[in-house]
Amino acid sequence: MSECLGKENQDILQCNALLPAEVVFASTISAHCCAFRLTSIEHMPTILAQGRASLAAATSAAIFLLSGYLSFTFYIFFTVCSLTAVIPYVPLTGSALYLLIILPLLGVTMTMSDPEKRCMQQVPPKNDISLSFGKKEGRIFCLVSILKALPPAIFPQLLYLIAFGELMIEYEQDTVQVTCQSNLKTWTSVIWCSEPDEYTEVARDTAVALSLAELALLTTFASATFVYRTLPIWEESPWRRNHLWAVSVLLAFLIIGIYLYATVDRGVFVLLPWYFYFLAFLVMPLLCLMWDEYLKRIEKVVLDRAEKLRRLQFETRLGMWSPK
Repeated sequence: MSECLGKENQDILQCNALLPAEVVFASTISAHCCAFRLTSIEHMPTILAQGRASLAAATSAAIFLLSGYLSFTFYIFFTVCSLTAVIPYVPLTGSALYLLIILPLLGVTMTMSDPEKRCMQQVPPKNDISLSFGKKEGRIFCLVSILKALPPAIFPQLLYLIAFGELMIEYEQDTVQVTCQSNLKTWTSVIWCSEPDEYTEVARDTAVALSLAELALLTTFASATFVYRTLPIWEESPWRRNHLWAVSVLLAFLIIGIYLYATVDRGVFVLLPWYFYFLAFLVMPLLCLMWDEYLKRIEKVVLDRAEKLRRLQFETRLGMWSPK
């Protein structure tokens, strides 16, 4: 062996032996710190859980932002198609607050939600760009997104009609009596007036500000249903699993209040009827929450079916269908 390991005979070595350089190389590898040591495997489930939670939260936030921007688009469309002869407009300041502050504030904080309880029990979809949606997932997603965006865009139009009619009776009573020939007993008698040219100032400006504030309010309330895409809010309370999002909701309410304080005269709130506030702060937000939760159940059926199919494919064809 010593002869085999001699430096002078290394070039013609014919026996089974380790060269000194090989011994040094093997020793160096075994003594080197490796990133794949067995002691690091215990942290792998935590890393996977955090990754899945981050992906699910980012997906929910993206869907919420999509719904919010769709609601604003539908809001503009329904504003142009208003039932009144006085066509309302979309306030610039309110639009900037809604699009640039409220929606991003809620969406960014929504990405910091804790994972669902069954997060690690589900088989995620493959990381394949050719498979964006499963069977029926794409159509259901588009349909549900549009349906979720409609109530926050439609309900403020009713509040605009009420506010505009009541404020016209208060501020422009003489003008409306002459031009509309109406007894002015209710706000419904004002919105059908066909002579709008002479009263398009205070009443309309206040009504459109209240209408846009209601859009922001409904969107903020509806964000609770987007924190978890498929789980109902009574099963996974979003305000308990994401405290930062709860704080952002309070900030959004504060921003809406500041906007109304800066654009609406304080005496206007006394002139509006009681059912205006009943609709604005109770009925409409609850209807939006109930509607979104109902649509969430429809979407959950399709997503659960796709997840069960992935689990079946993963268990029977592991090499081909395992997540990348």
